Amino acid sequence: MNHKKRKLRAILFADIVGYTALMQRDEQSASNLLRHFQQQLEEKIVEYHGQIVNFYGDGALCTFQIPIDAVRCAIALQSIFQNDPIVPVRIGIHSDTVTYEGDKIFGDSVNITSRIESMGVAGGVLLSKKVRDEVKNNPDLEMQSLGSFEFKNVEEAMEVFALANDGFIVPKKSEMRGKVKSSTPTKTKSSNYLHWIVLSILVSILVGVLFFFNQSQKHHTTLTDKENIEQMEKSIAVLPFRDLSPEGNQVYFADGIVEAIRSKLAQVGNLKVTSMTSVLGYRDNPKPIGVIAKELQVEHILEGTVYRADNKVRVIAQLINAQTDEHL
Repeated sequence: MNHKKRKLRAILFADIVGYTALMQRDEQSASNLLRHFQQQLEEKIVEYHGQIVNFYGDGALCTFQIPIDAVRCAIALQSIFQNDPIVPVRIGIHSDTVTYEGDKIFGDSVNITSRIESMGVAGGVLLSKKVRDEVKNNPDLEMQSLGSFEFKNVEEAMEVFALANDGFIVPKKSEMRGKVKSSTPTKTKSSNYLHWIVLSILVSILVGVLFFFNQSQKHHTTLTDKENIEQMEKSIAVLPFRDLSPEGNQVYFADGIVEAIRSKLAQVGNLKVTSMTSVLGYRDNPKPIGVIAKELQVEHILEGTVYRADNKVRVIAQLINAQTDEHL
């Protein structure tokens, strides 16, 4: 039986900016930087009383009991990564309640931290207002407000701060990207058209997946209660969709589609859906479907690709039985 526990934690996300492009240019150099990145995190996170929850590809999710430890650790890490060998790392920090289930964590606070980190630039550390308020009495910390932002799937706008001490990069508004809502609310004809394309894609994928699981449930209605419990407890992991767009700049668009699919699947009874944080590591570290399923302890895998150019969108999704490698 899984026991869920809620705890107040400072959450730190860190990743290497442009790692995929670097890997394509020079695989050996990219691997060396990744090794150095992971080694330093393993040392510093522990030194500042934190815990590495998960490495995912070129990034890491970490937690601390108090925000000041997370901020001090971020400073130490960026000081190291800005020296030879230089590692272009961005860091985001937020503080709130998280839910522990085994050795995994999840919750809105994890998603918010991910969104804050996604707005950062190499050499920078971004903080939520909540973290800033908890560490502002430390006179050696200089923090600059970047304004308030509306994050995707977050109801209220949140103010974000950047660490502004000497040697730390404060991003300009023009440089900031990430998982934020559009700042231009007016909808053009083309944006409406794209909206309906994406909606149609999601409906098609969900209809297919839900039909399969509903049929599976109907098939088991004549079994005994024990057999129903054993056979109807389905499980699925939705892997990050691969971005096949010409410029390779649609990762966040692909992540949005995956989050929409996951949120709908999570509403299906007797269907266990693996958390987003658990599958992020397979974005840049692909493995055979059978291996992924075994590591995540799921029966089914949903994988896919996204292609987007101008107003053209193509999404291909495949539901796979991980036990038989059969495409369902």
